[in-house]
Amino acid sequence: MKKANIKAYNQEYLKYILIENTSDLIDYFDEKLRGMQKESAVEIIQRARSRVRNEFVPHTIDVITHATELKTETTGRGCIWNQAVIMADLQNQMINYISQGKRIAISPFNGVSHFTLPSDAEVEILPDVKYTKDDIKVSKYPYGCHWYARIANIDVVISNQNKWHSEVLAYSKAREFLLTL
Repeated sequence: MKKANIKAYNQEYLKYILIENTSDLIDYFDEKLRGMQKESAVEIIQRARSRVRNEFVPHTIDVITHATELKTETTGRGCIWNQAVIMADLQNQMINYISQGKRIAISPFNGVSHFTLPSDAEVEILPDVKYTKDDIKVSKYPYGCHWYARIANIDVVISNQNKWHSEVLAYSKAREFLLTL
């Protein structure tokens, strides 16, 4: 997937995913969107089970899960059905944009929010940096009880969590995060 710094609509958008053609779109679907859909489905099911058991279900930061739950509250259909509809709508919308010759910028923060670029947008494509498990570093503060992970100079943050209870778990989360880079 291409990443770019973009100047459009009198704003700067840093490290956005750039989709310029069908090939880029297929890469995005394969590398990013399908993985997000699977993660969201797992979270949706866990949250539904918690609701059935009358357990506290905190607000989710996952955009797909959030949209699915909102749609489920209003349609009366099941969560997985609604998630499939949301994902199909998103994919169809992006396919439509590309078929019209438009370029798409996708937010690096949630991997879904997007907009089309005007023809006068300034685009600086960033070099493709490939990180490996050798770039993973885990550490904890002296006398600390939590472990933190970094990949090169990037802090590992997954679902707003950046610290874990063991070195092994922190390393595992870093490997998981590595797949998103």
